[in-house]
Formats: sequence, C-alpha cells, structure tokens
Amino acid sequence: MIEDYAVEPDCFRSPDALRYLFEKFGFHHGRFIVAYPSGWLSKIRNELSSLPDGQRKRAIEYLAKYRDDRIVERKIDFDPTRDWANNAAIAKQHREIDKAICGKSNAHGITTYDEIDESFFLPAESGRTVANVKNYSSAIQRLLQISREVILVDPYFQFSRPGRTKVLSAFLSEAMRTPCKSFVLFCRHSIATNAGGDKFRQLAQQFCSRHLFHDQKLTVNLLDDEGRPNAMHARYIFSRKGGIAFDKGFQEEPVETYVDLALIAPKLLDDLCKLYLDGNHGHTVVASYTWKGSNS
Repeated sequence: MIEDYAVEPDCFRSPDALRYLFEKFGFHHGRFIVAYPSGWLSKIRNELSSLPDGQRKRAIEYLAKYRDDRIVERKIDFDPTRDWANNAAIAKQHREIDKAICGKSNAHGITTYDEIDESFFLPAESGRTVANVKNYSSAIQRLLQISREVILVDPYFQFSRPGRTKVLSAFLSEAMRTPCKSFVLFCRHSIATNAGGDKFRQLAQQFCSRHLFHDQKLTVNLLDDEGRPNAMHARYIFSRKGGIAFDKGFQEEPVETYVDLALIAPKLLDDLCKLYLDGNHGHTVVASYTWKGSNS
C-alpha cells in the first residue's frame, strides 16, 4: 500500500523536474522518496546551486514545501565504491526500496528520469492484512512520521475491550519514534459508556496512566450522532496530510481475520478534516476528556 522510491539527486536538475517528481509522492499517492544516500538533501541543493537565481529560488521554495511530507529518512547501506545506480539496484534486490529513478542511463536496469512517464507511477492499491497490532502499527507508521497529531474515528471503540486497547497502545508506542505526540479519538457515547460514565473514566484513566508517555496526550470525544446526516460508521485514522480507512474497528481479533485497508482519497480527506478537525460534524459532544502522559 505504501512504496518507497529512491531518486538520484541528479534528477532534480530544474524547478520543473523537482516539482514534477515531488508531486508524484505523498501519503495519498502511497509513495515516499527515501533520502538516499546519507546527505541526499545536501546533494540536491548542490544540484540546484548552479541554476540561475530565479530558477534556484523557485526550486528551493518547492523543496521547502514538499520535504516534510514526501521524504522519509531510512538507514540503507550505500557503498561509495559503487555508483548510485548500482547501489540502488542492490537496495532494490534486498527489498529495502520498491523502485528507483536514476539521473542517467546505467547498466543496472534502473529507470532514468528521461524514461519515466505516467505509467511508471501506478495508482496506490488498497490492501488486506491480518488484524493484529503488528500489521496495524506497520500500516500507520508513515502517517505518524509526517504528522504531529492524528485523528481516530471509531464509533465502536470501548476501553473495556482488550482487543481495542491493545491496538491503541501499540499506536502510542509506535508514535514514540515519530513527531506525532497527540491522538484525538472520536467515538459514540452510547457504546463507549455502556457500562456507565464512571466506569468509562476509570478505565480510560487506567489505560492512559499505563500507556501514555510523558510527551503524549490523548483526547477522547464522546459523540451523540443518532439521526445525524454524518452519523459515524466507517473507521479512519488521518491527519491533514493523509489517512487510512479501515473496514473494521481498531481491534485485534482473537482468531486470524483479514481487514481491508485503503488510503483516503484527497476529496474524502478534505471532508473528514472539515468534519473532525474543523468541528463541522454536527454531532452533540456529550463529553470530552484529555489525558497527558506520565510515563518516562
């Protein structure tokens, strides 16, 4: 569902080339550029330094615009005695990257910038995975890497269900290695508090004291959406930079069960941001609680 591409710095030879390439990447495309090798961004800036002033300024503006949500850092071996295309071919063979784009023709089967066309960038595909914490955490890893806050919409979430709290705990643990420090959960009041409001708060507090780390916070919004046109049903995790739709709730199943995952299309993402980030969902917020982490 998410692919990593290596792109040789030589490909970024003009503002138009830089813009064309970067616009093919991002969470909703299901593609990211790996900063490969070490010092990759510096090498791009060196490529741009020879451009006329106006072109260089445009290129640097594009680079600043796209770098935070289209580039990922990963440690992949690079042998300085080999050329870039040879190294990329080895990384691809070892499945450390999915595709590569080289600046010039080569003997290693790596596609060059001049050879790529729209067919090279295939549309992102939906995926299926076994519903367990390892697979869920892997699926959202990139979203956490590019977001400071994520929204979870699951009308059926309950702190009394171990299969659900196990997944939420795994998400918080995965986020420790990323810039994402804030989680906002929207769930249905009547389901979340079916054992009573006091019991809900007790279980939520216990969960947060065990699983929230010191620089994290969790906000839980309990909504009454009965009879509303935007009544909750689908399950999502998203930020303004992208998201994933789950065909089942954030829960680990006791037996092997597959769940369908799909990248959220830009139009739906815009709608979700308006509903939940901008507060236009139209539901009654029965209660809202925020807990901050105390673990070190």
